[in-house]
Amino acid sequence: MRYPRWNSFLAIFTFLAGLAATAAHATDVLTFHNDDYRSGWNNTETTLTRANVSGLALQKSVALDAQVDAQPLVVTGQAISGQGTHDVVYVATENDTVYAIDAYSGQILLTRSLGTPVPMQNLPGQCNNNSNIVGISSTPVIDRSAGRLFVMAYTEESSGPAYRLHALDLSTLADAVAPALASATASLTSGTYTFSAYASRQRAALLEANGNIYAGFASWCDLDGNISRGWLLGWNAASLAPLGSAELTDRRATAPNNFFQSSIWMSGSGPVADSSGNIYFATGNSDQSGKTFNKTNNPADSILRLSPDLSTVEGEFFPTYPGSDTVYWHDVTDNDLGGSGLLLIPPQPNLARTLIVGGGDGLGPFYVLDANDLGLNGRGLAEITNNNCWCTHSYFTTPLGYGRLVTSSGNAVTVYRFAVGSTGHIALRQVSQSQPIYAAAQDDGGQNVGFFTSVSSNGTKNVIVWAVSRPTLDTSNTMTLYAINPAKGSTLTSLPAGTWPYTGGNANTVPVVANGHVYVASYQQLAIFGLGAPATAVALANPVAPPRPPLPPGEHGVTGIVTAINGTVIQLQDRNSRTLTIDLGPALRDYLSVAPRLGRPLLVRYRTGSGGTLVAVNALKAKSRAFWEPDQN
Repeated sequence: MRYPRWNSFLAIFTFLAGLAATAAHATDVLTFHNDDYRSGWNNTETTLTRANVSGLALQKSVALDAQVDAQPLVVTGQAISGQGTHDVVYVATENDTVYAIDAYSGQILLTRSLGTPVPMQNLPGQCNNNSNIVGISSTPVIDRSAGRLFVMAYTEESSGPAYRLHALDLSTLADAVAPALASATASLTSGTYTFSAYASRQRAALLEANGNIYAGFASWCDLDGNISRGWLLGWNAASLAPLGSAELTDRRATAPNNFFQSSIWMSGSGPVADSSGNIYFATGNSDQSGKTFNKTNNPADSILRLSPDLSTVEGEFFPTYPGSDTVYWHDVTDNDLGGSGLLLIPPQPNLARTLIVGGGDGLGPFYVLDANDLGLNGRGLAEITNNNCWCTHSYFTTPLGYGRLVTSSGNAVTVYRFAVGSTGHIALRQVSQSQPIYAAAQDDGGQNVGFFTSVSSNGTKNVIVWAVSRPTLDTSNTMTLYAINPAKGSTLTSLPAGTWPYTGGNANTVPVVANGHVYVASYQQLAIFGLGAPATAVALANPVAPPRPPLPPGEHGVTGIVTAINGTVIQLQDRNSRTLTIDLGPALRDYLSVAPRLGRPLLVRYRTGSGGTLVAVNALKAKSRAFWEPDQN
């Protein structure tokens, strides 16, 4: 049934009002990508315009104690205990530290340590796509009315690693209620499965909806596939009591290759909630054989809709061959459909449907789906070309209410418009495309292709797309802040914004725009940008990351390109063009090796064997040659 056109416009304006509703004093940014739709759009920015943004300058660089993987959040007019009222930026680091920082002066108002972070050497396979410590990786969420910041801390404890969800008072950073230890059990097709903090990675941003806090869990470096499975857990926001149901993505008791996972990570983007409180997320990191998918018990490489209490899967999309239920994602791309974040889009003029956009981190397309009928035809309503994107999308509308989709596929900012036919057919037409905003290397994409965008505007005027590049191919590991004109794809300004020394893990950095300022968190610093020259000269720090931990006696590390595969034995050409013969068999048997692929780089920890063959302890994916860490001998 098609609604009257005014009803579609009403839905759009309701959406716009919802984006601005949090602005008690000015503009707050309380959750990842601005709202539960994950639009990335702040439409209340009255200071920064296309005409003046060339005058943007670094105002403050605030020193922090570790790498920041979480997006900063902003609360205006916040009372800080004993220090009056401030506009505050809340930042969480991988050292399990939470900061409350004055949004303009950069003064550190409060800090709180939530425990001892987990060192890299205690992660499965010494997973290296992170910093040398792992503490708070996911973006927290703020409940302004309750005065609480919800944050998930990963801590090293005497009994092993643990996840604890904290509800911190915004004025003191003290726990408002006792923290909740993340735990769960779920029924398999035979037996039960218990949540493992050791094998689970909490990277996806937190979501607050329905009076609950939701958190998605993934794996470490695609390892421990025999014990790691994806989870979506929930807690009551007032008490932190766990919900009665938890979503386990893979409920099979056995599997081909004894491989499970179906992780929820979405490059750090968070689950999405619609106006009815339904929860959406995407899965990835499935067995590359493509044999593990099961529509009922393992929706691998799929997009799902869950009921608010997590008890019921209400909808599911998985790309299929025409006329069958056979998933083809791995056959086509051998990558993760859940490698990118989801974006919920309100109804467009001439279309009653609520749309959701999602896709993968490889060369398979992005899909435009009907959020209320995900499995409409196994292919969605429309597809968008994806030239690799470890990213999430952004959204804004024109003065006439027509939607615009912003992607970063192929390292360029591309803007699409929705073209809706009289029968409801959807097509996406390119409006503009920027030049690539950073260089991507050839083998495996360097710091992986894509980046995170956000959008600012004054209503629907002076729309600016903001982006932070991942590290460039130089020794400084510099990231750059860009302001892009979405109408033309032209660059309005660009500025150094931070550094990222631990390049084994992607810089999934979201620029936060609020109240005439832009905030970029990176390695050991928060950069605050605003108009006009600062009173005193300000320079970004270029801190040097401590080295990776030493390997145990008798172990060595080498990075190279896989040039041949014979069963479990590979040929690896290292940086000095030497060819090494390495048996991955022991690491594969211990689920501490990814599947090797010809022409792709691997970081292999090994021991010497017999007959010139090295024996792998573990094998991890590596970035492009420019980002290879030093070999360890």
